[in-house]
Amino acid sequence: MTILTKIQVDAKNAESDIVKLILGQMDQAVVNLDKFTAVAVAPTSYLTQGQPYNAEVFLTASDLKSQPTITVNGSPLQVRDGKGVYSSATNKEGVFTWTGLIRVKQTDGTYKEYRTAQQTYQVARPAAVVSPDKMNVL
Repeated sequence: MTILTKIQVDAKNAESDIVKLILGQMDQAVVNLDKFTAVAVAPTSYLTQGQPYNAEVFLTASDLKSQPTITVNGSPLQVRDGKGVYSSATNKEGVFTWTGLIRVKQTDGTYKEYRTAQQTYQVARPAAVVSPDKMNVL
């Protein structure tokens, strides 16, 4: 009777270990997406007449409980509501690029990284054109 009870206990312990292993792997990388936002992104907001205007429109989702770490070119950004805002001084003319990195902590303690595509912007000197139409006198 004692040996039979020991075998039953060993079987229940093995069953418990297997259930813990399976459930532990299911919950390993779950992110609870609870905030959705519609986003429109245009590659440029400056067009000349005749150029087509294109924009990507899509749905994004985030987890309000997780606070990701967001960096741009290695510099950390302040994160509010899961979003970071990148701001840069435009003191010099030229073409500038930057890349963002978002690190999200998973439920198992590891981090998953997401990189943005390289972003480019151009800084130009302010220009104004004065056209004296009423001054055309011969």
